[in-house]
Amino acid sequence: SDGYLVNEIVALIGALERTFHTEFSREAFMRSVELYRRARSLAAELEQSVARGDLSFSRFASVLQWNHVLPVEDQITRLELLRSETEDETLAKRRFRPTATVVISGILPPMEEISEMIEDAGLRVVGNDVASMRRSYGYTPPVADEPGAYYVDLYGNHYPCTTLLHTADERIERLVGLVEQTGADGFLFAGVKYCENEYFELPLCREVLEQRGVPTLDLEFTVGDRRNLATYRTRIEAFAEMLDSNHGDA
Repeated sequence: SDGYLVNEIVALIGALERTFHTEFSREAFMRSVELYRRARSLAAELEQSVARGDLSFSRFASVLQWNHVLPVEDQITRLELLRSETEDETLAKRRFRPTATVVISGILPPMEEISEMIEDAGLRVVGNDVASMRRSYGYTPPVADEPGAYYVDLYGNHYPCTTLLHTADERIERLVGLVEQTGADGFLFAGVKYCENEYFELPLCREVLEQRGVPTLDLEFTVGDRRNLATYRTRIEAFAEMLDSNHGDA
């Protein structure tokens, strides 16, 4: 499979060179790799700020979602700006440090309104297993000048994701490890309707976590559908109350 991927990348480069009458530049490729390393490193750093309560999860998630449609240079600028905002003394005085903590998973983070509800309910997001967030920046190869080798490394060691079938066997172990590592009180699944990859795995995730005494909450939404938001608030607040109660009993 490694050889197949390398051959496909080489063929793609050749096709692009012929189509656009240009030549592949290893120097430019290496610069691009370094830029993406920087962007992923900043995202991982900001994730830790969220876990500490120094940055709102909804703010972090919003910046990352917009970043997916921007050039990597602009991604870095926005992430550095967010980091500087987080370090601002005025913001630091308003740090978000509730008692109950959760790990969030899903293909996409919850809509911004729902993410704000999660934090308004007193839940701090100490880790995420979201495909467009941690799974996208969880691993990056070292700088390389050979595209084939780089992408074999990138996808061969990619953070386990339901969209990458060869990583499926590692998913549950990695997810449980994240919950245990962060000491999260609960697990929240943000499901996008009709995203079968995630839903096939969800029952086993729920079973394994609840066997370990970690309560779970499943939320399903349609991207952009902001109807009936009050129903989400009710379920989130009830979940937060249960976690607070469990935390107090401990």
